[in-house]
Formats: sequence, structure tokens, C-alpha cells
Amino acid sequence: MDLIVLKAADQDLILTFERSRAEKSQADPMERELSSWKARWRPEQLTHYLPLGWSFGAWEDEKLVGYVLTQPFLFFRGLTQTLWVEHLAYEDTLIGEALIESVYKWARDKHFQTVLISDLPRELKLTRRVQQFSDNISEMTASRLVE
Repeated sequence: MDLIVLKAADQDLILTFERSRAEKSQADPMERELSSWKARWRPEQLTHYLPLGWSFGAWEDEKLVGYVLTQPFLFFRGLTQTLWVEHLAYEDTLIGEALIESVYKWARDKHFQTVLISDLPRELKLTRRVQQFSDNISEMTASRLVE
């Protein structure tokens, strides 16, 4: 599996990936369309996240098999740098686990203090300590200074 920073040009690949996933989980085309209007992968969100340079995709045999949309934000709860994970999508749990591990390592390498993850799937078995920040937000400490 190769991890590559996503660019604005990857938007169509992501939309195709997500629509394919939706077809597997929602039989009704109208339901799929309606749910896509509020999906975290809708075009407006991709237009925001992709040019930032903090999101990356997982590729196997030149095929997108997962991705994560992230962005940094500053001065939250007295911390200088927090990495926000807005959306995580993957074909199987091993890819999801590898993506979250990569987010953690990337945050640590870039000296972020913490990683906040929106709607972290419970099916993922992570090697890092994850705490519940709120109902749908999980937190991983990325800095020894915060532990």
C-alpha cells in the first residue's frame, strides 16, 4: 500500500470511490443521492480539504483503496497544533487501521500535540491509545508533552 498526498485533481477519483461504496450499502439510487448531499465527501468539502495538502489516499495497484480528509487547526484547548480528521474511508479494516496509524505518525512527525477524529469506526483495532473527546469525536495524543 502506498500513501500519497491528495490533490484537487483527485476529487473525481474520490467521488467515484465513494459512490461505489454507497452502491454496496444502499440499494435505492434516490436514497444514495439524498445521502450524498450531506456526505463528508461531497464536492464542496473536497474542494476545501484537498488543496490544503494534509489529506492522503491509500493506493494498491494504482487503485484508490482508502483515504483520509484532514486539516490542522491552531490554538485549541491551549494546544498549539491539533490535527482534525474529518473523514476516513476505506475498503477493508486493515486499510483503515493503516490510515489512522499513518495519521498518528504524520501528526507526531509534524509536532502536533493531538489528533481529533470525527466518527472513528469502532471496528478498527488501533495500537494507539484513543480517548473519547465527545460523543462522536475521538482523540489520540501525538506529543509526549500532552500525555
